[in-house]
Amino acid sequence: MSDLVLILVLAVTTYLLRVGFIGLLHSRAMKPRSQRIVEQIRPAAFAALAVTAMVQFPGFGPPYLIAAIVVAIGARLRWDLLLNLVLGMAVVGILTNLP
Repeated sequence: MSDLVLILVLAVTTYLLRVGFIGLLHSRAMKPRSQRIVEQIRPAAFAALAVTAMVQFPGFGPPYLIAAIVVAIGARLRWDLLLNLVLGMAVVGILTNLP
């Protein structure tokens, strides 16, 4: 099976799971504990992606570590995800281009 076919199958499966979950449970209220858990999914997924990228990147150094810390602080303060991404990229860009 080619990589593209595998990616497409996984994408369709993920989409169907989301649609099924939303379709079945859209009219039910979530318990407060479940709501708190769901609110933590986005930061946890973002952190998992960031840590994976940092570990696999061979040139990882201080600029990337500082950017990761800035983004982690932004995530802890519940800043918008797009703002965190732009801020992290800006920190890396500035620190890697210093003379």
